Amino acid sequence: MSELTCAEDCAKEEGAPVQLPLWNAVLASLNGRVPADKVQTLADSALFVERRGRTLRAAIPASRLATWLREGYLYLLAAAVPTVTKGACTLSIAAIPDDASVTRCELDPAYSLDRFVASPSNQFVFAAVQLVAEFPGERYSPLFIQGPPGSGKSHLLRGIAFALQARLNLERIHCLGTAALALELVTAIQKRELSAFRARYRQCAALLLDDVEDLIGRDATQEEIVHTLDALSKERVQVVASSRHAPESISGLSGPLARRLAAGLHVRLSPPEWETRVAILMDRARAWGAELSPEVASFLVARSGTDLTQIDTLLTHALADPGCERELTNLERVRHALARAPVRNQTIPPESVIALVARRYGLRTRDFRSPVRSQRITGPRQIAIYLVRRNCGLSFPELGRLFSRHHTTALHACRATATRLERDAALRLELRDLERELFGDPASNSEAGVGA
Repeated sequence: MSELTCAEDCAKEEGAPVQLPLWNAVLASLNGRVPADKVQTLADSALFVERRGRTLRAAIPASRLATWLREGYLYLLAAAVPTVTKGACTLSIAAIPDDASVTRCELDPAYSLDRFVASPSNQFVFAAVQLVAEFPGERYSPLFIQGPPGSGKSHLLRGIAFALQARLNLERIHCLGTAALALELVTAIQKRELSAFRARYRQCAALLLDDVEDLIGRDATQEEIVHTLDALSKERVQVVASSRHAPESISGLSGPLARRLAAGLHVRLSPPEWETRVAILMDRARAWGAELSPEVASFLVARSGTDLTQIDTLLTHALADPGCERELTNLERVRHALARAPVRNQTIPPESVIALVARRYGLRTRDFRSPVRSQRITGPRQIAIYLVRRNCGLSFPELGRLFSRHHTTALHACRATATRLERDAALRLELRDLERELFGDPASNSEAGVGA
């Protein structure tokens, strides 16, 4: 699939399962950069992949990510997503604990109810959700969850669906946004398949509808939902819906639909407090096997704000950086990692970087590949390795081969340079000047500067 096709198809693929063509295109773009067996292992390990908005999200057991972290391949994967989608998507990986099921799922295991961290103010809401998951159709149907963006409504709906799959027919559990439902109705009308559409939803085992406010202006979809809710009520089928607002206060929602949604239990989900957001972050980091300091946790929580969907994305890009790798204890290092894009849009040959650094320090390019370990050569060689990694997006094995070194030496060089940059202002200026000369664009490089 071409880059253009991938970018154009992003919207069409939102919510698609593991066989997402965009995911396959990203993995295919790594051919020649990452060993084929490692790409295949990652492809086989992805329990769930979907595109949500501007994020390509994958749920993968942490043990399967170990090699990708250790050898720097995760950095290449993170860089491949915006490259393949022409900036339309960024990568977000939810690391799943190794004791989770290793079977591919139709539902995201990262959103199971046991991974939902309920704040003190949301204990009642979570208790109601657990009852619905344990006794579908017997308690609180419909259950209406109201809450602001980022409060966890979608997590709870998906968690209910994930719990119900153990006792109900998965193909008859429908968990989706109302906008997606409206588009499905459009397709049914176009293909003259209204009867099949109605049967699919009026004969389901559970119906979970997210973002009810998206039904505004979609009158035909509202009417279909009204008839669907009537049919499901007679069969005692579990219905759950969510919205930012109460049903009766959603302007543009029909009276019959608002009354049916409000007929059951209406609960209000509060935004998680700071302490709960930190607990959620620590839980996500623990799944990666990452060590997190209180200062870094506070910084990442402040960076994500109340939008909890950003946590996995921030962790992915921080951990992908060669200066971090499961050690998120140094605040300045994490700041630097998140300030840098994985790769630049402009392609720079590694040889150009090596030649530039060699000229700056009065060396020959072959000196960087020699076995000599004098400080006169070791320091500049570490800088060259760091800059090639930063600007050319090579993995550590690729860097090792380029500089006639083992990949662990390349990893050490990147980490050592990252550490020096934290305390050496002169070195930060030196590397910023090198990148300015490399790209010939002082303005853009001063913004993206090293250690910004």
